[in-house]
Amino acid sequence: MNNFIKDLSDFLFDFTDFLERNKFISPINKKQISIDYSSNNKQGDLATNFYLIVKRKMVL
Repeated sequence: MNNFIKDLSDFLFDFTDFLERNKFISPINKKQISIDYSSNNKQGDLATNFYLIVKRKMVL
């Protein structure tokens, strides 16, 4: 699962770079982006605050 979380984190950082480069959002401190993982009986749930951060930084 750690590999998947790392891959997801890399994707979100790359996507953030893309959005910033194309002026869709203002710059984001990537340390603010978090990914939470909780497991119950080997069924994992992932949560991230990425959407909320990007929505707040959108350039209108």
